[in-house]
Amino acid sequence: MSSRCSRNAGVGLDDSFYSLKLSKSADESFYIAFGLIGSNEVIVKSGIASIDLNGDKKAEYFRACTSIEGVHLTVWSGKPLTGKRIWHNYYYLGYDTEPTCKKKDYEGIDE
Repeated sequence: MSSRCSRNAGVGLDDSFYSLKLSKSADESFYIAFGLIGSNEVIVKSGIASIDLNGDKKAEYFRACTSIEGVHLTVWSGKPLTGKRIWHNYYYLGYDTEPTCKKKDYEGIDE
């Protein structure tokens, strides 16, 4: 892209952002999401997405939750909050939100 599509001044230089054109039927109410490139099939059961990211025949799960002013995005080996968190990123929104995160979503993370 010719310009950054993030308005978030706190993002790192290694963070990636993509502009997507959604179909009219897509839910546009949430604009922060996970993006995957590859041929593994994403499985969605009861609104929860999982995929075997590393070929170990075990599902990795995705979770997003809010803190006071941002969104924590996490990937878990095993079910979220009970499995092992293997990836975390925080996106600062710049306005107050209702916190939905649990301590396991962010413990051990320096912000």
